[in-house]
Amino acid sequence: TIDEIVPASGSARGGYIVGLYVRGFNDSLPINDYRVLFGDIICLPSKIVAVDDEVKLVEVVAPSKSVGSVSVSVYNTQSAFPQTDRVASTIFHYNFDTTFTVVGKPEPSSVVSSGGIH
Repeated sequence: TIDEIVPASGSARGGYIVGLYVRGFNDSLPINDYRVLFGDIICLPSKIVAVDDEVKLVEVVAPSKSVGSVSVSVYNTQSAFPQTDRVASTIFHYNFDTTFTVVGKPEPSSVVSSGGIH
């Protein structure tokens, strides 16, 4: 099962790390034998770390998607039915990008003061 997904939401632009805390994960296979499914997009995990004897942290870079919710699941490609033998699933919410990128610094001549624009 997937106990938690951190963060549970993010920008639709993707490109950031999402952590899945997975219980009952068979870690005897190499990392390349696992996939993370974000809706219909298949991703390779970037890291798998043991949190304790039962829980593994699976890190993956979130792909870009449309705004909305998608099901996220983990599966192993060595399974007889890899797309259906999934380690449960959870929901991830893609949001509008609310961050702004600042390019350069404002020039002193464009600063508004009590005397007007200089």
